[in-house]
Amino acid sequence: MGSAIDLLVPRPFNGAGAALQMNEADQLTNLELVMGALEQIGLVFSAAPNGGGMIEPGALLRGSPRELLLFSMYLYQSLPHYVPKTTLEFSGGLHTPLAKTLELSNPSKKPITYAVRLEGAPCFRLPADSVQIASKGSYAFPVEVNSRLPRTRTRTRTRTRTLDP
Repeated sequence: MGSAIDLLVPRPFNGAGAALQMNEADQLTNLELVMGALEQIGLVFSAAPNGGGMIEPGALLRGSPRELLLFSMYLYQSLPHYVPKTTLEFSGGLHTPLAKTLELSNPSKKPITYAVRLEGAPCFRLPADSVQIASKGSYAFPVEVNSRLPRTRTRTRTRTRTLDP
């Protein structure tokens, strides 16, 4: 992130750390990767007052110190919500369906809708892609897995050597 937000990186003394300097094309590429990752997880940083689309990486790269500070504060406030709070551990036999429930709660006074996305192995299943929880309510969201061994391929190479007598 420091390569994209140049003001956040302290300047080295006496030219030390010259390898940290990046050209603008590399900075733009890094910022495009960061913005793409943010968009993929649903964090859209927009400069428009009513929301709108994601700000262009080039515009953010050439942004004013004020805009860069706003972007940094947006990340500071938003990213902690993406830290996992718990881990589901499944234990059981092979080829048997297993299920665990994830308790979701809504402490607010208004109903809330969670969008659910599962990434990873295809053996995991979710019953729905969204769930709405009433105010001050909770919901036991099931996560299912059909445990199995992954298919593996094994290649064997044999070498023969003849020894001269």
